[in-house]
Amino acid sequence: MTKRRAEEEAEYVRARFEAITANTKDVILTIDPANSIRFADQAVEDLLGYGPDSPIGESLTTLIASRYRDGPLDAIESSLATGAQLPEWTAVKMHAHYRDGSDIPVSALFSTFELSGDRRVVGVPRDVSDQVRLADELR
Repeated sequence: MTKRRAEEEAEYVRARFEAITANTKDVILTIDPANSIRFADQAVEDLLGYGPDSPIGESLTTLIASRYRDGPLDAIESSLATGAQLPEWTAVKMHAHYRDGSDIPVSALFSTFELSGDRRVVGVPRDVSDQVRLADELR
């Protein structure tokens, strides 16, 4: 592959990634081995009130309501430290912490991957407020 072709391919991959993350309604986060957020897409603003660059470098705990931190964070930290796989794409019900201090119910999917030799976690929390409200109404 020529250098020019490699640059074109890299640009195409970057543009495709940006198109996906700019147009999804779900939040996409990546978390590094220190449990710090390294990427947040545009949807984090709609879901949690943070601009996409605001949570970068912050601990994942910033976005999780305090009463829900132990379970998911323990699993993520263990996976990053030991290399153990997370249960792939298993939904975790919890509450996310909105920037204004309120909490909202989310269903979050987590999975591990490697980037430049480092294990990372991708998290995809989705607002389930409507589902929770409907379930409450049916009781």
